[in-house]
Amino acid sequence: MYKGGVLIENLRPNQFVTFQASLHIEKKDGNVTHHNFLQTDNKDPRIGMIQFLIKHLNSNKGSIVVFNKTFEKTRIEELDQIIARLWDLAWVFENFYIYHSDQKGSSSIKKVLPVMCPELSYDMLKINNGNDAQAEYWKLISNSYKEPRKNLLLMLY
Repeated sequence: MYKGGVLIENLRPNQFVTFQASLHIEKKDGNVTHHNFLQTDNKDPRIGMIQFLIKHLNSNKGSIVVFNKTFEKTRIEELDQIIARLWDLAWVFENFYIYHSDQKGSSSIKKVLPVMCPELSYDMLKINNGNDAQAEYWKLISNSYKEPRKNLLLMLY
């Protein structure tokens, strides 16, 4: 499927793509918090959406109120289809099916990568940790998206 002139793999023409969500979460004490998700680049937004929903819905209990249950349920089922296809390569290393003493008992990618691909290492990367990667990603996308349009999508007035 094309979105903004970019091909997004594994999507059908005219397929709904969930790129935005807005949650208002009311706690037992009546306190309400608002959380929103908006994919602001031309990448497939489904993974970001999954992470957003897991973060905010799994940590809370109670009902999830939506306006059109059939529509929302179908979008969630589409995400489930992606989740069902995940296969974790770390499992091979965690269970010691492949192991090298240079891993020093660890199955982390930072220990496995230099063993499996000696020419690669996190040490040679300018950005070699998650916090720095998030900061750089934010810089990248925040400069490429006009704030007034983003506010319209988020319905911020």
